[in-house]
Amino acid sequence: MPEWRLRFLRSLFVAGVFVLIGGWIVTRWLVHQAEQEFPVLGEFVEADGIDLHYVEKGSGAPVVLLHGVFGGVQDYVATVFDSLAAESRTIAIDRPGSGYSERGPEVGTPAAQARRIHAALGQLEITNPVLVGFSWGGATALAYADQFPEDVAALVVINGATHEWPGGTSFIYRVPSLPVIGPLVTHTWFAPLTSLIAPTRIERAFDPLPVTEHFRHSPLALSFRPHSFAANCEDLWILEDCLREQSQRYSSIQVPTQIVVAEGDQVAGPKFHSHRLHEELPNSELTTVPNAGHQLLYTHPEVVLAAIGRAFREAAKARGAAD
Repeated sequence: MPEWRLRFLRSLFVAGVFVLIGGWIVTRWLVHQAEQEFPVLGEFVEADGIDLHYVEKGSGAPVVLLHGVFGGVQDYVATVFDSLAAESRTIAIDRPGSGYSERGPEVGTPAAQARRIHAALGQLEITNPVLVGFSWGGATALAYADQFPEDVAALVVINGATHEWPGGTSFIYRVPSLPVIGPLVTHTWFAPLTSLIAPTRIERAFDPLPVTEHFRHSPLALSFRPHSFAANCEDLWILEDCLREQSQRYSSIQVPTQIVVAEGDQVAGPKFHSHRLHEELPNSELTTVPNAGHQLLYTHPEVVLAAIGRAFREAAKARGAAD
């Protein structure tokens, strides 16, 4: 090989190393900034070998809140948490790998996460809660009711990801799990690059409405940390296959279910998810919100609160009928 080509390759290698080191430094800074802005809010509970972070407030009948992908407990704390806690025992949980919850092995599926959350609620002596799931959390709530039908009072699914969808999932979400290259880019340039394109993604999640000023309380920055980013990407990459299998059993879910859907949702398309879910769940009620996007927690908290209130009332009716 000519000497000039060797020098070129060496220079290219050195430049690549410096690029990776630069990405690692920027990522460390972003992690520090995120954890300073969004510190631990609550306590930790052990669930089958991993610690889950949760916040709790209030007393009375329990309601458990499950967030969406690239989210966390702060999404509820910033919106409906205090209103719910005024009348019920309210618990918001960081799903495994999100926020400050540990990931653990083989917890990427909604069913696996539901089992960990059930174990955590057992540790907290919470039985028969009203279970609220937003977006990806909706898939988890349905998996919970599928596996533990006798230990859930009612469901509330808000713009839930519930069924397979056309077009599949972007391969970008597969990258963090690839051997060698996945950890390399996840710990260097994924966080900086993702933070740059985040505003466009946020606008899409709110469209057709503008992004609310209140969304600054969302813990999105925490999900750009390498371990959280990898966990969220895995959640998204495997979700469609999980839902294809999970949705086959929806017709057997008998608990009262409130389904809330924004008709302008560009993230979890209403006709592929919420409307199909309403058709398949025998004991469900559908609330549609026209001219609204995916982030209903931030744009229409009153609609979410009303749906949870109806879920509590339907759960009480079901208990009365059983007695």
